Order: sequence, then structure tokens, then C-alpha cells
Amino acid sequence: VLESENELAYINKSIQKTLSQNQKINEMLTKISSETKDHFLIELLRGKKYVGYSDSEYADEVVLYFTKDNYLAAAINIESFEHIYFDKSELELKAKYNDAFFIISNVFNDFLYSYTTMIDGMMACIINEEADGGDDLERVETICNTVLETLRKDFNIWVTISLGNFHRGANAIKLSYDEAVAALNYKLLLGKNRLIRYYSIHDCGGTYTYTIENEQMLLNCAAIGAYAEAESIINDIFGRTFGTQTVSIEIAKCFVFDIANTVLKIIGQLDEEGKKILKIGENDVMNQIIHADTIEEMKKNTLEILKAICDYNALLIKDQTGILVSQVQNYINQNFKNQDLNVSDIANQFELTSAYISKLFKNTTSVSILDFIHTKRISCAKELLEQGKSIAETATEVGYNNSNAFIRVFKRYEKITPGQYSMKYKQTSEE
Repeated sequence: VLESENELAYINKSIQKTLSQNQKINEMLTKISSETKDHFLIELLRGKKYVGYSDSEYADEVVLYFTKDNYLAAAINIESFEHIYFDKSELELKAKYNDAFFIISNVFNDFLYSYTTMIDGMMACIINEEADGGDDLERVETICNTVLETLRKDFNIWVTISLGNFHRGANAIKLSYDEAVAALNYKLLLGKNRLIRYYSIHDCGGTYTYTIENEQMLLNCAAIGAYAEAESIINDIFGRTFGTQTVSIEIAKCFVFDIANTVLKIIGQLDEEGKKILKIGENDVMNQIIHADTIEEMKKNTLEILKAICDYNALLIKDQTGILVSQVQNYINQNFKNQDLNVSDIANQFELTSAYISKLFKNTTSVSILDFIHTKRISCAKELLEQGKSIAETATEVGYNNSNAFIRVFKRYEKITPGQYSMKYKQTSEE
């Protein structure tokens, strides 16, 4: 009889405990009846709910959702979902996004005890798992990598996941969420469609060097259309900044703004026709450089803008060079008989340096200015010699101040002397 009474008491006690727990849950449900689950979770993530509560009081308040006093938050940025289910149909993006959110939430829940919500334009996940040390954090990291792979392979959804650390107590969710958001910012440096851990980045420092000389070199390269040189400078700057060190996100953002500012100056050098043709403006710099998801993407976009500008300027310079060279040739054709005609005289005529106009002419025509002058003079001299003019008369008439200079130049180009040329012409004519 005594044993039966003890069993009855135990059963009664268990029933009372269950009823008490049910009552507490019902009271909790009543207390948050005016709040949606998402709003409740967002308030927890922002640390605006249960402010000033003790750890035990906090645990009592959130018991409806979380059974363990141990929290880890993940920030999730959906990078690509347009072809969800590998479907290329033109469904509304909003519908696809909602499907992607639903799938991501469920995949997380399949692997971890968690709640997912939208906050500040991205997804956040509160994970409530036992964690007694580093091994447990590694287990969650492994699961998150599995989530990434599952979303990619099974649903064609690409996301970047950042994890805070495990924390306990009243402010644990906000603390872990703040860490996750800070880690997600490092997508700029580490790349997207991957897992980023807060503990691996929170002590980053580093620095970078981007001098006025670096900027001026890029401005000069763009102005003359030298893309290969501009690309080399960009590769060097990015390599020195990100290739040998892990910089802080603050340093990275300063670097991004410096590069963007240089690109704006380069665009400012374009003529109005160039801006119109290339359709490059301040908004392009904002969208393609400052708002790039990663440093690699920002570098790629920077080089694309530079290439477009360099190609335009190179073509413009080529056209202008062609016009200039044509003008130089016309000037020589009209003045080659002038004994004072030389490279310096031509350079002064076009308000350029002798070295610059010589290089420009040679690069465009494959002959030097002096060769062009001599060729023009010799061509005219041959006509005069064929008419029976003397060597001295011909030399003076085509621009040489003495016969010796004329004979020397004539032989260099024709391989025979002016006298030999005259004799050969007479013989050919008589035949």
C-alpha cells in the first residue's frame, strides 16, 4: 500500500510540474501575443529586449524559443538566387527571394537548432546549441560549410555566412550578432560565397601606401592611353596592400575610397565626347568600385573602367597624331628647298619639342623627319638632274648649301653619285 501511495505521489508531482510548465509557457505566449516571432527575434538580435535582466531572468524570458543558455549568431548575405532550383524562367525576383529565404531557413534548421529572420536587409540566424569549447564551434563551422554546399548543389543558392562566437548570459545574442556582422564586412577582403569566422579577423590591422606619385602615374597613363602601364601600377598597389598582409576593414575602405577618387579624377580628364561615348560617370564609380562586394571585384571593375578610358584616349591620340604628322609632311613638302629647314625649325613651327615631334613622326611613319626631308630633296634633285641642271645648281635649288653635302646624301640614298645618275639617265634616254 505504501509503495502504491509513493507511486501515486510521484505521478501527481509530475503532473503538477507539467501543468506548471504549461502554465508558464501559456503565460509567455500571452505576454508576446502582440509580437510576431520575427519581431521578437530582431529585438533580441539588437539587444533592445530584456535590457537590464540578469542571466537567469533572461533565460526564463526566452525559454519558449531557446532551451540552452548558450547562443551563437550567424549573419547571412544572399549573393545569388535568380536561378533557384536551377530554373531560368522569368519568375518574379521577390517570389524567388522568398523561396530562397524559406529554403535557407529550413536547411539551417535541418542541421542546427536555430531560428532565422530578416534584419537590416540580410538574414540572421540564432543558433542555440551546447558549446563547451572550441570543438563545438568547429562543429558548427563544419555544419555551416555543409549548409553552403547543400544550398549550392541542391538549390543553386549562393550565400556568404559569417559567424560570431558562442556566448552565454543576458546579452549573448546581441554580442554574437554584432560579431557576425563585423565578420561579414570582411567579405570585401576575403571574398563571398564562403564562411567567415569572427575570431579569425577581429584582430586584423595592417596598412597601405598609396602616394601622390602613384596617383599621378595612373593619371598620366590614362591620359596617353597606356593601359598596360596602368594595369601594372594597379596590380602592384593591390599586391602590396592585400597580398602580404590581412588589413582591417577600416584600412580596406580607406583604400577603396582613394582608388575611387583617382578614377573620378581620370574621368574628369575626359572630354565631353569621351564621357558621352563611354557613358562613364560618378555613379559608375560608386556602383562598380565603392559598392563592389569584394576587393577582387573592385579591382576588376577598376581595370575595366581604366581600359575603356585608355582605349578611347589612345584612339583619340592616334587620330590627333595622324593629323599632326600629315601637317608636318605638308610643311616639309612646301619648305624642303629652304636650306635652314631642320627638325628644330619644324618643332618650333608646331610648338613642340624636337625630341617629341621626332619620336611621334618616326613611330607613325617608320622614317625619321630628316630621312623624309632628304628623300623629298633627292626626289626633286633627280628631276632637275634629268633636266640637265648642274650638280651645284641642283644642290642649291633643293636645299643643300654646298655640293659636297648634296653628293654625300645623294649617294647614301641612291647608291650612286649625282654625276653618275646624270650619265646613266642620258645613256638610257639616247637608247
